[in-house]
Amino acid sequence: RVDIATARFLFYDLQATALKALQNLNHLIIDNNLVLQNMSNLDTFNEMIDYIKTLYKDICISIKNTNDNLTNSLINNILAKIDENYCDNNFSLNICASELGLSNSYLSRFFKEKMGVNFSEYLNKKRIAKAKALLVLDELTVKEIALEVGFISDITLRRVFKKFELMTPIEYRDKLLLKK
Repeated sequence: RVDIATARFLFYDLQATALKALQNLNHLIIDNNLVLQNMSNLDTFNEMIDYIKTLYKDICISIKNTNDNLTNSLINNILAKIDENYCDNNFSLNICASELGLSNSYLSRFFKEKMGVNFSEYLNKKRIAKAKALLVLDELTVKEIALEVGFISDITLRRVFKKFELMTPIEYRDKLLLKK
């Protein structure tokens, strides 16, 4: 059986470890003086255990929230890069990763995990959506549209368009014209 003085010493040590971890992680969400004051008001072993459990739970929640915020920030940065550059036929996962200071493999895994589709599929869907909007206008050739939306050729646009839309760009345009 541990006496209350020894238990208090152990819990102060656990508390100090938690506060050091928070400082190292730049998560100082807890007022040290308030923690010390609360700790000194605990009289029983069970109160100390409950207090330490709550303290560590709050720390874990804080770290999770910070990680969630960082994740959201990173995915928003990636999506902004795609929005800014998808019409550039040189834009790729490699360029995006380089500009964001990430490795290609990390960006690829992270993007797939968070968005549910791989980077190139997302990029191609974005390009196809823009191509569809341009096809509606009936002012540009398929080759001009391909270059406008970031594909290196009309052949690539046709192949990718057919993959996602199950028809060629010309068939899509003709279908729209028939509806008018």
